[in-house]
Amino acid sequence: GLKTEVRGTVPTGEMLIAPKHQSFLDIIMIYGALPRSKFVMKAILGWAPFLGWYAKRIGCIFVNRGKRGAAITKMLADVKSGASLPGQLIIYPQGTRVAPGDQRPYKIGTAVLYSQLQQPCIPVGANVGLFWPKRGILRHRGTAVVEFLPAIPPGLTNDAFMAELEARVDTSSNALMAEARNYPGQERQVLDFYRQNPEAAAQMRAPIYEEKVCELIFSQAEQYLLAKRYVLHGLLRHGKVHHHVVEILQCGHDRTGRNVLPEINGR
Repeated sequence: GLKTEVRGTVPTGEMLIAPKHQSFLDIIMIYGALPRSKFVMKAILGWAPFLGWYAKRIGCIFVNRGKRGAAITKMLADVKSGASLPGQLIIYPQGTRVAPGDQRPYKIGTAVLYSQLQQPCIPVGANVGLFWPKRGILRHRGTAVVEFLPAIPPGLTNDAFMAELEARVDTSSNALMAEARNYPGQERQVLDFYRQNPEAAAQMRAPIYEEKVCELIFSQAEQYLLAKRYVLHGLLRHGKVHHHVVEILQCGHDRTGRNVLPEINGR
């Protein structure tokens, strides 16, 4: 079945929490691990029955994502007005759920909050999206992990903070996803090995990137071939081209096995 695991030192004081957001499950895991947490949430969720009521009760901050400047201003005002409430403020730096392997920019609102609050920021990595996808009803066997990472101290510039945050969250999340894919049931031992051997970790990243490139190339090639076959059979069905020509364009050989593409390309 699906198991869950929380790694790292869970913060207990007032600080900013910036997790990777892949699934609804990481919300549950992070909220369940922290002693007194509240979220920066989409404004529309405040109107949801039960969920919105409870979110308001625990002090969540609602923002309109469609108006970036106004959303940040309102978020800062709401944070300031609730500064007397102790706890951990959770903001997803990419602003939405991001499926494993997808790339979304990290948004400046996290840096603005970090600067305003003058509190440490705890990055959080995750592999949860591998087992509880962003869409769909299927749940996969394995160990879903969220990992609380060492704090980023206050005082960095916005650019320096965003670069450090993105590097930590993505490095942790990529390592967690790699161990879950390659060594199911041995996640803890594998992660410890790569942490203690930076050279091995660097070698691990290259095949992951190479695999993604190959997947992209093959998917595009397959789409091209399917489109070509669809067009050729459509022409054949309407009598626009002889079936011998279809065979040649599909495989490059005529009915006798002779490769005729060089002749066609030379015309």
